[in-house]
Amino acid sequence: MDVEPGSWTFFDPLVAIGYDYIVDAGPNIAGVTLPEVGDNLFELYLWSGIDWNLETDTLAAGTEHMFATAGVDRFRILGIETDALLDPNDPFAFFTGLDFVSAGTVSLSQIPITAFVSAPATALLFAVAGLSFAGLRRRRGSMAKRDLGTGQGCGN
Repeated sequence: MDVEPGSWTFFDPLVAIGYDYIVDAGPNIAGVTLPEVGDNLFELYLWSGIDWNLETDTLAAGTEHMFATAGVDRFRILGIETDALLDPNDPFAFFTGLDFVSAGTVSLSQIPITAFVSAPATALLFAVAGLSFAGLRRRRGSMAKRDLGTGQGCGN
């Protein structure tokens, strides 16, 4: 990255946009189900021994995806939107369900794939979230006053 004196350069946090799941030892992975994050649609990649190959680009959250009978020792998930702001250091940010081909002890790595979020996009996202929250609080407050003052809206 090129920088110049007198020109501010902003650095923002990394966010997770995907994960690699790799069995370090133990049984292969038989299937996966993904959490609800963003638009709930993800891309699934399988390792060919040389490169990642797209298996499906429409893996939906909550859907069980089963691999071939022997399972896989690794796969990649992409498609997490940057505006989900998943912390790559939070092991619970993308709570993934796995099934295995056999019983045993497994050692598994979940490696985040990251991207930087631009400063304007991050600021805009937090501003919109803040305004939405403020509007919701104001609306709830006025509804509560109306309900208490007149009895209207309370099921009467």
